[in-house]
Amino acid sequence: DKGETAMGSRVRRLAGLAAGVSRRIPPLGALPPPRRLPGTVGKVHFAQRPAVGSLQLLAANATAPFATRGRRDGGPAPAPAWPRVPGSLRGLHRSWVLRSDGEGPGEEEGGGAAPGGGDGDELFEGDESGMPEVLNGGQETGSQLVSRDSDWVPSEVIVIPVFRRPIFPGIATPIALTNPAFCEAILKLKSSTGSYPLVGIFMTKQPTREEGTPITSTEDLHQIGCLGQVVYIHGVQQLGVQLLVAGAGRILITGTVRTEPFLTVSIQRCQDKPFDPSDKMIKAWVLQIISTMKSVVKLEHSFKEQLQTALTQVDVNNPALLADITASMTTADRDSLQNVLNTLDVQDRLSQALRLLTIELDQAELQKSIHKQMEDSVSKMQRKHFLTEQLKIIKKELGLEKDDKEELIQALTAKLAELNAPPTAEKVITEQLKKMSMLEPSSPEFNITRTYLDWLVSIPWGVSTDENFDVKKAAKVLDKDHYGMKDVKDRILEFIAVGKLKGSVQGRIICFVGPPGVGKTSIGQSVASSLNRKFYRFSVGGMTDVAEIKGHRRTYVGAMPGKAVQALKSVGCNNPVIMLDEIDKVGKGYQGDPASAMLEMLDPAQNAEFLDHYLDVPIDLSHVLFICTANSMDTIPGPLKDRMEVIQVSGYTADDKLHIAKNHLWPAARTDAGIKASQVTISPEALRTLITKYCREPGVRNLQKQVAKLLRKAAYLFATGAKDKLSIGVGNLATFSGPPVFPTDRIYDKTPPGVVMGLAWSSMGGTSLYIEAATVAEAEEAGKGSMRSTGQMGDVMKESSDIALSVAKRVLRDLSRAGGEGKGAKGKGKGEGSKGVFLERAQVHLHIPEGATPKDGPSAGVAMTTALLSLSLGTSVLDDLAMTGEVTLTGKVLPVGGIKEKVLAAQRAGVTTVVLPEANRRDWGELDDKSREGLEVRFAGHYADVFDVAFPMHAGKLSAFADEIRRTKNTKKVPAKKPKVPREAEER
Repeated sequence: DKGETAMGSRVRRLAGLAAGVSRRIPPLGALPPPRRLPGTVGKVHFAQRPAVGSLQLLAANATAPFATRGRRDGGPAPAPAWPRVPGSLRGLHRSWVLRSDGEGPGEEEGGGAAPGGGDGDELFEGDESGMPEVLNGGQETGSQLVSRDSDWVPSEVIVIPVFRRPIFPGIATPIALTNPAFCEAILKLKSSTGSYPLVGIFMTKQPTREEGTPITSTEDLHQIGCLGQVVYIHGVQQLGVQLLVAGAGRILITGTVRTEPFLTVSIQRCQDKPFDPSDKMIKAWVLQIISTMKSVVKLEHSFKEQLQTALTQVDVNNPALLADITASMTTADRDSLQNVLNTLDVQDRLSQALRLLTIELDQAELQKSIHKQMEDSVSKMQRKHFLTEQLKIIKKELGLEKDDKEELIQALTAKLAELNAPPTAEKVITEQLKKMSMLEPSSPEFNITRTYLDWLVSIPWGVSTDENFDVKKAAKVLDKDHYGMKDVKDRILEFIAVGKLKGSVQGRIICFVGPPGVGKTSIGQSVASSLNRKFYRFSVGGMTDVAEIKGHRRTYVGAMPGKAVQALKSVGCNNPVIMLDEIDKVGKGYQGDPASAMLEMLDPAQNAEFLDHYLDVPIDLSHVLFICTANSMDTIPGPLKDRMEVIQVSGYTADDKLHIAKNHLWPAARTDAGIKASQVTISPEALRTLITKYCREPGVRNLQKQVAKLLRKAAYLFATGAKDKLSIGVGNLATFSGPPVFPTDRIYDKTPPGVVMGLAWSSMGGTSLYIEAATVAEAEEAGKGSMRSTGQMGDVMKESSDIALSVAKRVLRDLSRAGGEGKGAKGKGKGEGSKGVFLERAQVHLHIPEGATPKDGPSAGVAMTTALLSLSLGTSVLDDLAMTGEVTLTGKVLPVGGIKEKVLAAQRAGVTTVVLPEANRRDWGELDDKSREGLEVRFAGHYADVFDVAFPMHAGKLSAFADEIRRTKNTKKVPAKKPKVPREAEER
């Protein structure tokens, strides 16, 4: 009829327009015969949606009635009972979506456009993906895509749960589906029906859910949700399906239809409570919302663009839709938004929407305030930076200020002019300055070059301090800082005297060797003070990196020169006193051997051109006086030891310690404790007891700790009010210091047969060393004898015990031949010569007490031999006797070291007679009177001399043994005749 003819011509016109833009759209094939479209299409065109993800308003004209199924009588269409998809619908990005803008109530009898529509000649653009379903006469027509009848609601829908925020009617929202089975079901539903399906969108009660756990019960969902029409489906490979869902109205869950394979529920629509759009209160709410939206739009807000669109397109005569759109464009929490969705009273809904919008306004104003503060701060900094740069430029133009780089270069050049650098160093500095002038300050190489130049110009090239070679002044300084140690002081004064005559002390490397706490480091400071030189100390104990001595290569990050260069920069002169502390404890690691690196630094023939790896410029260290300290020489490498002049620093005597404690340690500790001199006193006898029974080490470090302990106890009594004054004597000393640590140095008051006191040396000083020998068993036949050694002896000491056994057997045989008698070890002999074969038959156990302490060395050979003879003869040695010395198989007594320490140990043990090797007579002569006080020394060149002192009752019986050795020694050798050689060979 006439209506169908008009509609057919309209569809043909759209097809012609599509053919006119065939350059962009490929041919769609032949169009099917014209067919009647259900409903009225007043004005049809295609639009392109902006970027995915932004919420799109569906209502371009909120008052436009929904397209309905056409009425043949041409009467007006019924008004919608609840909001359906309004007249404007935009789809996914670059996808075609049919939008009906007409208001016509139905198809006109005369054909043509419906009221409110155009003539249908609008151009359209976009791709063709959405066109065939409309132009090809598919079942999904324009009216079906936009809405169905206003009274029609599906009886059941598939549930799509949302977690973050609900979806409101009138809003198109993208939803991503990641469940493969659900995605496949949606696609099958579309293909089977030929139209986009309707779904129910409900928000879950809990904001999160374990991944992979589906919603299978309505108890997990809010009962009121939104009916959504899927207006676009876009499949994304390996990511699922993305839907564009348009909210069509509120719905209520009335029951569960099925839970498998997906939750499907029965629904009914939720109608708003009746209201009068012209009511003054509702209008007031609407106007307040519009006013607040305008205020928010003026500020920065995440939905600013959408709010602007709402202000221009939403009709104020539809307050229900306005409330939904307003709530959806806020950042409120999920529960507040769900409350808005649950509210069916329009005035209530407007109130809640306004409240949420007001919160957004407050947040936007706060955001603006924060943004303004940040802008002001940044602007202030930028303004200051700009003004500073302008000021620099102005000063530079006026000649008042120079560029930082130029100023730095000029400062370095001025320092170079003041230095007396050698030509090689001056050349390197000049080249580096030229290099830095061509570098940008922001370049990393600029900072590396600057640091390198700072080190080069900081070296005191040619800068020396005036030396003082006044021997008398040096002696006063040494006496002031140290008490006793006369031999060490004399050695140092001799060293200074040679320097005075020579004019310098360069080429000397001194090494102080001694036990801890004897003042090696402080002596080095005194030497520097007496010479008027600056002092620099660093410890090399545990050092394992060669770079600590020779410096790092400049290619490494954080590279630095070695300790020698750092010392020169620190003191500011080229002739300081540099102390290398603990040189005997230098380590060795994968970074190299620092002891080998010290050879160049400590060798007078090489250190005049010492080459540091960092500076890479020869430095003269020949003016430096190097002083090393060590506790033992055993661990110092031989080549390094050859470059040193060793000065032995022995321990203090008891009188030295008493004087040091009385005049130095006690006043200093009393001041540190905050005690006045009138409050506490200590008697000299108490100090001597403290020294002999608590602090027997060679140094005074432990004595200093004990004195501080006494004064801390006294300070506690004064602070608590227990006492006002205190006097410490021998009687109450144990109250403050506890029981004596060393009650006595002697294990035996009177040594039994088989026990002899020896003397030993260690890095801690001298000590007494008892040698014990006992018979375990005795065989009837000779040749069954043996000896067992215990006491943690070292290899050298074990060899000394074997030698001692051989010498003792020979002595016993000589005694037997001499006809000497004795009871023997068992108390009785077994005939003539039983003593001579005693060690051949006896099983002897040789032990050195304090088995936890390792012991080694050859100096116990004399004491071991004497202990075995005392056991064999059954006779005790002389009372208060101590001995030391190495014995050979022929009975010779060889010299040993550490004589002063051993003599001091004998003094502490209360010994009256000391046996020393004849070759150590010189060492005894070098001891002062205090060290030799109370001791009688007997020198022995042969073991027969030791035997005569240890066993006075058998004195002289070993004369034959000794005479044989002496005859061998005194035999005059006749030199062999030299063969005649030609005169020329002799001259050569």
